Amino acid sequence: MHLPWDRPSLEALIRKVISTGEASKIDLKSNFELSEAQQQGEFLKDISAIANTYNHYYRNHGFIIFGARQNNMTYCNFSNNEDHLQATIDDLIKKYLGPFIITHLFIFTEGEKKWGVLVIPPTKTAPHVFISDIHKRCRGDVYVRSGTTTTKAHPDDYVRFFRQHLEEHTYEFQQSINDLQREVSLLKSQIKKIKTFPTLQKREKLTSKTKAASDIPEITKQYQSISEQIDDLFAKEEDVVTKGLLTEAKKINDFLESSEIPWAISSVEKTQSKEIFSKIESVSNEFWSAVISIVLKDDKGIYDEALVKAITYLARMMNAPSGVSYTELGKNVRYYPLLVALYIICIVGVAKKRDKLLKRILKINLQGRSRYEEPLPITYILFFIRSSANVFQPLYDAYPNSKWCDPVASYTKSLIDRILNPDDLLWDKDNEFYRGEYVLCIAPMDILEKETKKPMIGHPSSGLFLFIGIAEPIIVRLLKQDKEWLKKVFERPLEEILKEFDNTAHLLINGSGGFGGGFEGKAFEIAFPEKVKKVLPTQ
Repeated sequence: MHLPWDRPSLEALIRKVISTGEASKIDLKSNFELSEAQQQGEFLKDISAIANTYNHYYRNHGFIIFGARQNNMTYCNFSNNEDHLQATIDDLIKKYLGPFIITHLFIFTEGEKKWGVLVIPPTKTAPHVFISDIHKRCRGDVYVRSGTTTTKAHPDDYVRFFRQHLEEHTYEFQQSINDLQREVSLLKSQIKKIKTFPTLQKREKLTSKTKAASDIPEITKQYQSISEQIDDLFAKEEDVVTKGLLTEAKKINDFLESSEIPWAISSVEKTQSKEIFSKIESVSNEFWSAVISIVLKDDKGIYDEALVKAITYLARMMNAPSGVSYTELGKNVRYYPLLVALYIICIVGVAKKRDKLLKRILKINLQGRSRYEEPLPITYILFFIRSSANVFQPLYDAYPNSKWCDPVASYTKSLIDRILNPDDLLWDKDNEFYRGEYVLCIAPMDILEKETKKPMIGHPSSGLFLFIGIAEPIIVRLLKQDKEWLKKVFERPLEEILKEFDNTAHLLINGSGGFGGGFEGKAFEIAFPEKVKKVLPTQ
C-alpha cells in the first residue's frame, strides 16, 4: 500500500504532529520494546484500536510515535533495523489479530539519537479482532480509540463497521444507480430542448418561384412558460460533449472493474503484456481521441467543464471487488487509461498555454469505494502505476536482453506518438512530449498536506525526460522562456518546486537501475539565474 507522503515529508509531518500531541489516531510512546508478552499485548491493542478508528485528519492514517511526548523529542533505542523490526511486527499481527493490519515502520536519526513512527494506513476490513489470547487481551476483543483513550468497541462502532462494509459491497450497484441518474438527467435536458424547439408559423404560399426571401415571415418561438424560455436560453451544445465523454469514461471504468484484465497478475510474458495493452487501448482510444480534440481545438475553454467531469469520473482508486484476490501488478496497471489522458492534457495543454485547464485537472482527486476512504491527489497515479512496471517491460522490442529505464514512460511515449498527430506543420512530437511530461512529473510536488500546509511529496515522478538526452535542451528552453506562464499552473512558488526537483531528481535515476543523460538538475538556476548566489573565484 502506498503512503501519501515520501520519507522526508513524513518526517516533517510527524514532527508537526508531536507538537500538537495525542489524538484519536496519534499515540506517543517513550520507547520501543517488544521483548515481553505484556509489551506485545499493549502494542497490538494500540495498533488494532487505531486501525478500527476513523478520523479524517491526515487522510485517516494513524501514527504510533516512539521516542516522543507532546512538544518534546525524548528519543529511544531500537533493537534492530527497520526491516527486521517490521518483520517482527508483521508476525505479531498475523498471530494475534485478524484481519491482517498493514503497517509501515520508519526510524529516523539525529546524529547518535533515534526516534521512529509506525504508520497505520486506513483499512477497509475493520473490525480488527484479537484472534488469540495474549496478556489480558482475549480472543474476540475489539478495541477503538475515543479521544486519547483506548477502549473496547461500543455498539455505535459496530454500526460504522457494518456501514463501511455495506458501502464496499454495494459499490458497483451504487455506481450503476449514479450512472442511471446521470442518464435520466441528460434525457430530461434533451426533452426540455425538444419542448422549447421553435415552431414555424404558417407561411403564406409563394405565388412565384422567384419571390424574394425577404417575404418569408421570421421564425419565432412559442414558450409555455418563462422557465422554458430560460432553459432554451442557456441550452448549449456542450451537453452533447459532456454526455459523450462520460459515456466513454464509463465504458473504460466498467472494463477496468471487470476481470478482462486479471486482478492477480504475477509474472508477465511478452504475449500477455501485448494482450493486456491491446485491450486497454481498444476500450480507451475513443476517449483519448476526444480528449485530444477538445484540448487542441477548444482555445476558449468552452468544454473545460465537460473534460473535468469526465476525468473526475475516471479518477477512482483501483481496488479489486470484494472477495477477489489481487496483486499490485493487476491493480495498478488499471491506472493506465487515466495516465494517458493526463499525459495528453499536459502535452497539449502546455503547447496551447492552457494553464487554467491544467490547474483544474491536476487538482482532481482519486475517489475510493467508501466514504471512509480519504481521497488522494490524482497525480499519485504517477507513482502507483510504476508498481506495475513489470507489465510494461516485456513490450520493449529488445526484452529480455535489454530493458527500459522507465518502462511506463517509454511505452507511453510510443503510444502518444501514435495517437497524437495534430494537423500542424510546426508540431514537434519530441519537443511537445518532453515539455508536457516535465510539467506533469513535477506536479506531485505542488500537493500540500491539509493540516500542516507542507508538501506531501518532496520529489518529482519519474519520467522519460530523466533518461533521454534530447529532453535536456527542450526543458531548458521551457524554463527560460515560459517560467512566468508555468507559475500560473502551480499553487506553490515555482522556485520552491524547482529547488526540490534539483535536490531529488538524481535519486529517481539511481533507483531505476539505469543511467541518466536527460534533464536531471539545475532547474532553479536555469529559470531564476538572478536568484543564484554567485561565488567569486579566490585569488
